Amino acid sequence: MKNFLNLVCLLLKQHQKKLIVMRNTVLILLISALQVFAADGYAQSKKISLAMNDATIREVLYAIQNQSEFYFLYNSELIDVARKVDITIEEEKVDAILTRLFNKNEVDFLIKDRYIVLTPVGGKAELFAEQQQNTVSGRVTDSGGQPLPGVTVVIKGTTQGTVTNADGDYSFTNIPEDATLQFSFVGMRTQEVVVGNQMVINITMEIDAIGLEEVVAVGYGVKKKVNLTGALSSVGSEKLESITTSNFVNGLAGKLPGLRVTQRSGEPGSYSTAFDIRGLGSPLIIVDGIKRDDFTRIDPKDIEDITIIKDGSAAIYGVEAANGVVLVTTKKGNIGKPVISYSGSYDFQKFTVDPEVTNAYQFAVLTVENEIAQGQNPNSTTYSPADIQNFKDGTYPSTDWLGVIQKDYTSVMHHNINISGGNEKVKYYTSLGYLNEDGIWKSDNLYYKKYNLRSSLSVDITENLKAQLNMEGMLEERNNTSLTADNIYFTAMLAQPTTPLYANDNPDYLHLVNPENVLADISSDHSGYHRTNTKTFQSNLTLDYKFKNIEGLSAKYMYGFFNRDLFEKAWRKLYHVYTYDQINDKYNVAGSGKWTPTQLYENYTPFQRSTLLGQLLYEKLFNQKHNIGATLVYEARHTKNDNLHGNKYFDLDVVDQLFAGVAENATINSANIEEYANQSLIGRFNYDYLSRYLMEFGFNYGGSSKFAKEKRWGFFPFTSVGWRISEEEFFKNSAVQGIFFN
Repeated sequence: MKNFLNLVCLLLKQHQKKLIVMRNTVLILLISALQVFAADGYAQSKKISLAMNDATIREVLYAIQNQSEFYFLYNSELIDVARKVDITIEEEKVDAILTRLFNKNEVDFLIKDRYIVLTPVGGKAELFAEQQQNTVSGRVTDSGGQPLPGVTVVIKGTTQGTVTNADGDYSFTNIPEDATLQFSFVGMRTQEVVVGNQMVINITMEIDAIGLEEVVAVGYGVKKKVNLTGALSSVGSEKLESITTSNFVNGLAGKLPGLRVTQRSGEPGSYSTAFDIRGLGSPLIIVDGIKRDDFTRIDPKDIEDITIIKDGSAAIYGVEAANGVVLVTTKKGNIGKPVISYSGSYDFQKFTVDPEVTNAYQFAVLTVENEIAQGQNPNSTTYSPADIQNFKDGTYPSTDWLGVIQKDYTSVMHHNINISGGNEKVKYYTSLGYLNEDGIWKSDNLYYKKYNLRSSLSVDITENLKAQLNMEGMLEERNNTSLTADNIYFTAMLAQPTTPLYANDNPDYLHLVNPENVLADISSDHSGYHRTNTKTFQSNLTLDYKFKNIEGLSAKYMYGFFNRDLFEKAWRKLYHVYTYDQINDKYNVAGSGKWTPTQLYENYTPFQRSTLLGQLLYEKLFNQKHNIGATLVYEARHTKNDNLHGNKYFDLDVVDQLFAGVAENATINSANIEEYANQSLIGRFNYDYLSRYLMEFGFNYGGSSKFAKEKRWGFFPFTSVGWRISEEEFFKNSAVQGIFFN
């Protein structure tokens, strides 16, 4: 715990503004728990010696920390720790030292166990009452008491999670009282603890022997978990099926150690979630042996397991795997009678925190006070006393601009139905999914719909030859406003609550705001729309052949094809805002929206990638002791990306088609056109003795047409060794099992 609190102290120095709330959180919790000065047995027994001249109080406090297990908590803006003192003491208690350091009329100190809180006299409640938060921290260790770094700690049922540091420490703030913390680590049993009123939760994790014989995906093959020498983490379908978010990667937060997930936007269909492995950038994505640019759109109900490769063994995929690899395996058919499964969910979403804004009365008062403070005559302010009274009693309208445009909550609907079955010769799996996510705008002009179909067919052609065909199709429809959400919120936050929605309260005439009107910005009828339709198709055919005359030798051939067609249409309409001339009973055009004049932008982007893979694989056990595995792979990929886009302006916004626009200033162009190829020769050799001593060596000799001819090829080797000490005779009778060094 001391190391953890030292880490917090260091972060406070480096990021004081960002972490001030966290620091004050710890203080208020301690102060709230202890209302009187108290000192426990450690404080009464621990003696400290100091001899320091012309030292700051901060340096004295550090010296006390270094000689003891005490840790000081204070706000340097409220406690003068820069004051210099001379102090010489011999074997004194800490309370006596603090009494000599501080004037009792200026500083209070509170001692509880190893924590010492310094606060201004009489300032406790006023200083921290506004910032009280529930904080939980602790340490995670193994059964031998050693700290476990990299343990995933997540609030169950949410995506809020963290990872233990090198000392096994973790910390959470803003924990609900009824929260349950879930601790997971590869090879260990997952544990859950109800927080309740606990401030410190320490966990001892035990080895999960179950599952060590399970097979997980590795580069160009599979392996038993028990024989892994690389840093891999995996998660199975039982955990993935609980994810109901439109972007299922958001739901992976906390489920895969080492995978960091950052959601950059909550807009339906945005798929702007960033994810990386150990903070090293975007990883390489492999789905059923085929490279994919992302896997965020895959229906989690169709995924069998996900494995991430976090260390040098990712080099088997070449330079593209510098940031790690995510291996996704989709579901296949099983032997048995046809099984039909259905799953559905209907979820509600809302903003966690909404910004608080002033109403018209508060805004008018603050405006007048500001003008008077700057020297303006009180009789010539923007709002008169009568205006302020009218805002206060509701005679004049008060506009909640955020409330006008956004719903209190929105919904996500997800359905999936699949059928699987087969016999010894033929196995099949087919899945159909539907997703509908509504946006937050009250106009209902923000939504996302997805239809996906996945099918897998496995056939034993002969005793030694097997074929498998996987196919996936997906249709996506995303409808958005012509302006992005950040633009709309920016306009809404700048809009004054004293400004009405409509000129003269007439819904046919939007009132001038600045100079837009967010009520029009969220409406396709007023400001237009931005629609994106995407069609995706992927298929891959795999042939597996086992040689009859050479035991352990097999061959694989695979061809994969991926195609994505994206069509984007942005209809950007001109609209007007008005003011009302009461004298002449006339509505005057006072401004226009973002787009002047009306314009239409269309973009078509096709993308294709084909993959060819040939592989030889040899696996054999000799004398029931020596297990040898080797594979040699040739892989080639060809990628082609095209683009065509055009833009026209319109005199009339009657027809939203390019042919209806004017010829003047029309543009047609293309961008991001590219075609490139990759080739790789890949090898890997594995050896283990009695599953006790393990060794692996591999390489990827790969080339890319993106580089100059003399710089196209690179050699990327890797190696790893492992020792399962728990398999040694002297260790087998130990109570601790499954210990592995690599």
